[in-house]
Amino acid sequence: MLGDENEAMSTIPGFNQIQFEGFCRFIDQGLTEELSKFPKIEDTDHEIEFQR
Repeated sequence: MLGDENEAMSTIPGFNQIQFEGFCRFIDQGLTEELSKFPKIEDTDHEIEFQR
């Protein structure tokens, strides 16, 4: 069972760095690619609009 007192928790060395690098890569490359799939994005309050 996860979080059981009798079990030792294992960690992955450098996992935070791996997550951070993946997030930065997504912001630099993946986010633009994903947004390009939608010609127009607007919020329901009509305060923000994204159009390519």
